[in-house]
Amino acid sequence: MGKDLHYTILPYLENALANHTIVDSFEKIETDEHIFYKIKRNGKSDLTIWVSDAYRFNIHDYSTRPQNIDFIYLAKPESNYNRNEVVEMAYNDGINIGKLGALMGILYQRNIQDYIPPERRDDD
Repeated sequence: MGKDLHYTILPYLENALANHTIVDSFEKIETDEHIFYKIKRNGKSDLTIWVSDAYRFNIHDYSTRPQNIDFIYLAKPESNYNRNEVVEMAYNDGINIGKLGALMGILYQRNIQDYIPPERRDDD
């Protein structure tokens, strides 16, 4: 999981990271199955994001995720996720989840676990 992406998605992400005011630098790390980005932030702790290619991210996807990540980036614009169970499980593990807008917002946060991205704010 993580590599079935349109060819424009990762360059778009990398451009957004390169131009984000809080990002000092980032490194793309690829394994046979996954894509990660290690992000160094100005004045804040580093983050590790995992790029998911899931169309509908669910509990199974979450339970089989790689370890030692801070954020699950749902890279496909049409992707969706279970905003109750998956978010609660991730929160309990100190992980946040969302699409590009959520990732861009989370970069500013010291405590990324408590950040509620705009895509989830209407669910309350």
